[in-house]
Amino acid sequence: MIHLAASCVALAILTVLTGCATTREVLPLPTGTLWGYTAPSQTSSEELVITFDRVECNIVRARYVRQVSAPIYLAECRQLTVAPGDGYWIVPAVSMSGYLGAQTREECEAIERRQSRDVGRSDRVCQAVRVEFR
Repeated sequence: MIHLAASCVALAILTVLTGCATTREVLPLPTGTLWGYTAPSQTSSEELVITFDRVECNIVRARYVRQVSAPIYLAECRQLTVAPGDGYWIVPAVSMSGYLGAQTREECEAIERRQSRDVGRSDRVCQAVRVEFR
């Protein structure tokens, strides 16, 4: 009887530890007035940048233009809202206060892998959202 109880406790602990090791946290979607822009991506679709204020959006956009160092058209920073839905997949950004995204889950996950290369393994997960620019 004691052996069975010990086995059950060990199994429960193993289940909890295994579950915790593989759980990826889904953060609540950002709310309020947000700012963002779209930019051509390395693939056929576009990437999305979302920040919490206009000043940071313009700073991030200018930094992107300098990094590309080629003639490129970037949409201006505009106010936007984010809601559950479809159209984009976003993931919390590492290098700024905001989110990065793409039009497909695969592209969003590629963005997250690039971020993880710089900062190590993460539990950030891409989320499907509807983005409405104003």
